[in-house]
Amino acid sequence: MKNRNYVIDGGMVKCSLGTALGKIKATSQQKIYIGGKLKITDQDTQLVLPCGTCNRSSLPPPCTPRLQYWKNTSKKATMGNKRFVMDDSYTQCSFGGILTIQQHAQEASVRLTRFLAGSLPGLSGMYV
Repeated sequence: MKNRNYVIDGGMVKCSLGTALGKIKATSQQKIYIGGKLKITDQDTQLVLPCGTCNRSSLPPPCTPRLQYWKNTSKKATMGNKRFVMDDSYTQCSFGGILTIQQHAQEASVRLTRFLAGSLPGLSGMYV
């Protein structure tokens, strides 16, 4: 069974109708972090970097996603009525595209945290 990873702020998504990767932004909670970045919940539907242009018509307009809540989220971990987005979660755009996670963004965030902790006196060996 594959390990599932939490998606954090800055995770990259791909839309089945888009021409580029998009970047998701955490807006639904301000309390739970991994490696200094907020965890994404099923209610985070805002992209700071849209998915290029949308191939829903013959003259592709810029991507202006209207995302629904995420599906296939965390099974047990919750924050009130919010569940966390995992690297195999998906959502649908109101224009018909299906968005999937391409990069959960944890590696870069944890590496940076480890580097910073190792470069500060008294913090070597401490990391998330």
